[in-house]
Amino acid sequence: MLRGKIGILAITGIFVLTVTCSTTVWAQHGHHHGSANEANSAIGIGGQVIAGDENDVQGIGALTTGGILNSAMGIGGQVIGGNNNYIRGIGGVTGPGVGNGAGGIGGQVIGSSYQQLMGIGGVAGAGNYNTAVGIGVQVIGNSEQPVTSGMLDGQSYYANAAVGYGSQLYSGYYVQAIGCGAQAGYGDGNTAIGAGSAAGLGDGNTAVGTGAYATGNYNTAVGTGAQATGGNSVAIGAGSVADRPNTVSVGSPGYERQVTNVAPGTAPTDAVNVSQLRSIGSRIDRVGASAFALSALAPLPYDPDNPTQYSVGLGTYNGEYAMAFGVYHYTKKDVLINAAFAISDDGWEKSGRFGVTWRVGSGSKAKPVAAKPVTITKVDEKK
Repeated sequence: MLRGKIGILAITGIFVLTVTCSTTVWAQHGHHHGSANEANSAIGIGGQVIAGDENDVQGIGALTTGGILNSAMGIGGQVIGGNNNYIRGIGGVTGPGVGNGAGGIGGQVIGSSYQQLMGIGGVAGAGNYNTAVGIGVQVIGNSEQPVTSGMLDGQSYYANAAVGYGSQLYSGYYVQAIGCGAQAGYGDGNTAIGAGSAAGLGDGNTAVGTGAYATGNYNTAVGTGAQATGGNSVAIGAGSVADRPNTVSVGSPGYERQVTNVAPGTAPTDAVNVSQLRSIGSRIDRVGASAFALSALAPLPYDPDNPTQYSVGLGTYNGEYAMAFGVYHYTKKDVLINAAFAISDDGWEKSGRFGVTWRVGSGSKAKPVAAKPVTITKVDEKK
């Protein structure tokens, strides 16, 4: 036991005052878990090492009790049991366990092993491999949950992370909330990134951007205030809303956007760009011109001496032009065969037709009536 040791050291005109006051090392020759208490050190005011081996205390009122290779540095820091634990800060506490660390003001690590806490008033509770960094941070639950300036609600977790003042995690696995007031949970695989963002109430949701939120299942919202709630839906851009299932939205009613630099679609389910639409529109116009050109063809009445006829037609539609050529042939008085061909003015659109027309019915049975002779009598005008 060492108490009240004061020394003055002079080095080239500079005076250094060293003080060690009320320091206690409980290193009596005995056994702790089968081994002697050895190589402990306590430096500071009221520092104490009580049992254990190779423990170190530096600061005011610091304390280590039991265990091996524990370290408490700061004001009122306490390492209570366990091995390889450390305290850095004011009023920090680590409880039983292995490899725990608390740095900051009033930080507490209570429970299992490999938990790290840095900040003001933080708590790391039951579980392993948890990390809490920030102001008022709490990690209370299962394993592998890093939290920065946020809180967990104490329900079931695994491999979750909250980063940012006031960020919150709720029940679920692989849940991440990053940003001031970000929230994620009530489902698995949810991620919220950005101040006030939220993702959850289902599985596989992602919200990125200030105030963005994605709820339901497998929704993605990217952009400030973007909303995706339809189910397997995607909202891209600030204020975009995707509220129908299996859709992608780049705006909202009254705030629509254009999608630019879109390559021409090639597969049946690809999007079509304006260039492709205009190409289709031009083809429709040329087909319309060809139809009008074909409709301009018409035959003359039957002439037994000239049974074959030719016809030419010109048509236009919406600024496009086409020409048609046709032939008509009477095989007999009551049967007409016709064929026609049309081509657009650019030569790309071609069309044709073939048809047969015939007359049916017995015809008139009336016999011709011979004309009667007419006698013309001169009338005397004097009478």
